[in-house]
Amino acid sequence: MSRQSEASKRASPISIRFNEAELGMLRRKAGTTPLSTYIKRSLFKSQGWTANPELLAQVLARLGEAEVMSKLEVLARAAESNSLDNDPDTIRRISEACEAVIAMRLLLLSALSEQSP
Repeated sequence: MSRQSEASKRASPISIRFNEAELGMLRRKAGTTPLSTYIKRSLFKSQGWTANPELLAQVLARLGEAEVMSKLEVLARAAESNSLDNDPDTIRRISEACEAVIAMRLLLLSALSEQSP
């Protein structure tokens, strides 16, 4: 494919002028998201689901760091076999798993709420 045909298939940029107040508001709402991405998400949010990929990556990282799934699996097996002890170590592991799940929930809610302007 020639360079000219490649260039003709690319989308055309659109220039929009904002006053300082509008631009400031957009920057605050966009946060760390690039303005063009934020504007596209806001404009086309009804076209499909979007979320903040950085926050979703943090959720995945926390899943790996906390080993939540393996901790919950061990606790579930112990509960099923009626061998779940009420000792401090078990209580600590349950608390850690709960805290990790709550943190991931908050990150997911934050990531998903960014699709709303």
